Amino acid sequence: AAASAQLETHRKLPEPINRVTKQGRFDWGSFSAFEDGSIEVEIAGVKQWFQNFSELERGLRSRGLG
Repeated sequence: AAASAQLETHRKLPEPINRVTKQGRFDWGSFSAFEDGSIEVEIAGVKQWFQNFSELERGLRSRGLG
């Protein structure tokens, strides 16, 4: 019984769920916006994650898309 109680205390907590709040498609790809303000963009089959809109804007400008 002590061994099973010890296993319970070392279980990893589940990761918080970061729900999608908006999704869309553009000529150049698609995006998903999440509850925490982060954004995932897929351009030419490559997915990139940005912490916030400002980071996304910088990333798109560097590709000549913003």
